[in-house]
Amino acid sequence: MILALWSGRPLEASAQALLGPHAGYDHDLRQAFLGASLRIPIRARIGPSFLVANPGLDIYPFLGSGKSLWTLNLDVLYPVPTGLIVPYVGVGMLFSRASVDIGVFGTRIDTEIGMNLKGGVVFRQGGSVRPFGEALFKLADSSTLLLRGGLFLVLPR
Repeated sequence: MILALWSGRPLEASAQALLGPHAGYDHDLRQAFLGASLRIPIRARIGPSFLVANPGLDIYPFLGSGKSLWTLNLDVLYPVPTGLIVPYVGVGMLFSRASVDIGVFGTRIDTEIGMNLKGGVVFRQGGSVRPFGEALFKLADSSTLLLRGGLFLVLPR
């Protein structure tokens, strides 16, 4: 299947790598989080658009003393350029790690591997800054809905 997606054609001029911070809200944990993500166009073409690799990291800094949670996301997106607004859908994998300090009993650590389903929009206003917003459904032992938004910076070629 991957060979069928690989086109070997050069990337279009509009396909640019993006990097940026985001903030969000985890519906089930009722917690805010911070993070960053990268978007790298890859040479796999489906219809009018190229696939985009979308690794990212979410950190939950507001959980309180003795608790930590972070999630690494490795997603692939399919954007549909439509002018100034670029909607996209995506799927991917996640790896998360939570830890809780339980005093004299040490630290309890829990890891999860799961799947992401996401959709959102990037606003192409021209220039080097692109706002975005997305919803992500995390499918794992503790499934949840995440809402996040941020700013992408266009990386130089």
